[in-house]
Amino acid sequence: MTNELVGNLYLFRTLSADQIAWIGRLASTQRHTPGSVLFRQGDKANGLYIIKQGTITIQSQTQSEENKIATLRSGAHFGEISLLTGDVRTATATAIENSELLMLSYDRLKKLLEDQPLIGARVYKAMAQFLSGRLVQTTGDLTFVREKLRERA
Repeated sequence: MTNELVGNLYLFRTLSADQIAWIGRLASTQRHTPGSVLFRQGDKANGLYIIKQGTITIQSQTQSEENKIATLRSGAHFGEISLLTGDVRTATATAIENSELLMLSYDRLKKLLEDQPLIGARVYKAMAQFLSGRLVQTTGDLTFVREKLRERA
């Protein structure tokens, strides 16, 4: 099941079964009870997560309010962007119910990506394509909002 979950993550979809198995061997399993905080906004990021079972909520805090970003369920993933950026966590992740997750340590994953340049190239290319898609979506959203604001003015 670990390899199946890893192979479904967009970062690893272009890898062979053997390459996915290498990455799967890097994963550790974590279990969390309802209300358990996996990490907090501002924490140093140390890995990405794939939900094997359960539900996780992702929330960010501003000075004035808490914003629910997403509710993620079995098969979903989160925390991969800091692999590239090295930034701290931008949100807090909390278990809503008993949950079991795979955690891929950034340190272990980065070592594999450095030691296996073909895997590294494919993973970083997948991340670049994903982020490019997000940028296009965000640009479209901003354009829409600007147009609506002009209509109100």
